[in-house]
Amino acid sequence: MKIIKFLFSGAFMGILLIVFAYAIGYATFVENDYGAIAAKVLVYNATWFEILLFLMVVNFTGMIFTKHLYLRSKWNILAIHIALIIIIIGAGITRYIGYEGSMHIRDGHTSNEMQTSDTFLQVQVGEGDEAEYLNKSIFLTMARNELAKESVSWKGNKFNISVEDYYNLAAQTVVPDNNGVPIITVQFRSPSGQTEVNLKYGETTEFENIKLAFTDLAGEDYTQIKLINNQMYIRNIFSEEELIAMDTIEFIEEDLVPIKKMQVFFAGNAA
Repeated sequence: MKIIKFLFSGAFMGILLIVFAYAIGYATFVENDYGAIAAKVLVYNATWFEILLFLMVVNFTGMIFTKHLYLRSKWNILAIHIALIIIIIGAGITRYIGYEGSMHIRDGHTSNEMQTSDTFLQVQVGEGDEAEYLNKSIFLTMARNELAKESVSWKGNKFNISVEDYYNLAAQTVVPDNNGVPIITVQFRSPSGQTEVNLKYGETTEFENIKLAFTDLAGEDYTQIKLINNQMYIRNIFSEEELIAMDTIEFIEEDLVPIKKMQVFFAGNAA
């Protein structure tokens, strides 16, 4: 009985508010130093913070009855308590049901697709119908050592997967090397986003409806980039309506066409 009385007391409410204020202040400094993801991991999405908010709802709800806030003379205080309860419950619904992302809509167009802002750890073990897949949402931040630890079972074997380190500002760069292999940098753009890929000679990549190969030989469904006597050529698999260039070039399917520096090709909604 004493525990319940304390849970619904003003003293406990004061303790909760002090801890809450400290947590929000701490999260602000964490976000400033390590980013918004770190603040989510260490504070906003942490179990202890959820327990804190739950206790606040319990305390505010109990005080409505212990302090008789339902009386007409105390309706102003009742309104504050009810507002805080609704805000916290709404935050909880958003936390567990809501999701974040971005939607690109061009002027005069409609869209029913969005790109999530979450980061996923995707693993495939095996091939074909016997393959096992792992698709887990994770938080990547330099503020925590162990970022993800999962396991996948396949044919009686257990595979442990862990993400142990993360560098926020890491970037892949190309360094000149007289004994190196040819590398091209390709930048893809579409309504869903932008990405940049470095391709070594012999590698392939995919972006939305575009399959690109930097090889001597490529599949029929690949747009091929080929190096001949230090000159880049592109083999087009798209029709003239599907693939156009910034320069005036007549594209004939399957022909090799010279590529100029900083040239932009469009295929459908992607560039």
